[in-house]
This record gives sequence, C-alpha cells and structure tokens, in this order.
Amino acid sequence: MVGSRLFSRLKPEFYEFRPYDADRLYGILEHRIKQAYGKMIISSKALSTLCNFVADECNSNVRYLFKLFLESADAASKGGESSIGLATIEEVIEREKQIIAKCSLNEIKKQAPRMCEVLRIISDL
Repeated sequence: MVGSRLFSRLKPEFYEFRPYDADRLYGILEHRIKQAYGKMIISSKALSTLCNFVADECNSNVRYLFKLFLESADAASKGGESSIGLATIEEVIEREKQIIAKCSLNEIKKQAPRMCEVLRIISDL
C-alpha cells in the first residue's frame, strides 16, 4: 500500500540528457581545479586536449575525466613539475588509448575467436 501510494505521488518520468561536449567538460574541470587548488595547475592547451579526448573517446564521462586529471597530476609531481603540461597529458592519453585497445581486443577474443586469429595473422604480415 505504501509503495504504490508513494509511486503514484512521485510520478516518475524519464529524461534523456545529451552527453557533455568538450567545452562543458573544460568548464567543469576548470572550476573544480580552481576550487581545489586555488589556481590553475594545468595549461589551457593540456586541459583542452584532455577534455577533447574524454568527450570524443569516453562518452563525456566526467568521473573518467577527473581520474585522468589526477593521474596526470601524479605523473607531473613525480617528474618534479609544478604544473601539468601538454606532454604529461599526451602520455596519459596514449596510455589510456592502449588500455582501451587491449579491452577491445579482449572483447573480440571472447565474442569472435576466429576473427581475432585472422587479425593476428594479418598483423604478423
């Protein structure tokens, strides 16, 4: 009884939201960086490159954007850099592209092992 009354009062509806574009991702991350660090610790070109990658390749996943940013910040600090440069971002993106490619290859192996064998033979040529 309580469940049906609650459900009827809520009137749930479904809304479909478009994924964020690169500019919106840029604004979100820029705001969070300024809020967390008090200043920008990444160049605008590097931030733009990171946001474009996430918007194009990763369905505009904001959590994924934050993950890649934090990985970049760790890599920059280990390298002794005071800010995150474009080279650091490009290294992180390249590493992520390799991970994505390996995951795609593993999916192909599971779903179509013969196709995977053909691709392996072609790559050996």
